Amino acid sequence: MGDYRDHPFIKDMVRRGFEAFADKQLGYFEESKQKEIGFVGSIASVYKDILEDVLVKRGMNLAVVVRKPLENLVDFHNS
Repeated sequence: MGDYRDHPFIKDMVRRGFEAFADKQLGYFEESKQKEIGFVGSIASVYKDILEDVLVKRGMNLAVVVRKPLENLVDFHNS
């Protein structure tokens, strides 16, 4: 998406994707409203504000977004 990541069409498409994921995947688990939820990857990282808004509107809490999980894994094993 690069140059177009701030375009309204792209932001709307990402929001709808996050909403569908939250409703269809996370919505099945009642625990998702009681626990913090973490996400991995560049889309979640770039659009963290939209992701958090979608989750909050559904009574869910965002714990962390990790853009590059390998770096965290290396840090974990080095500590």
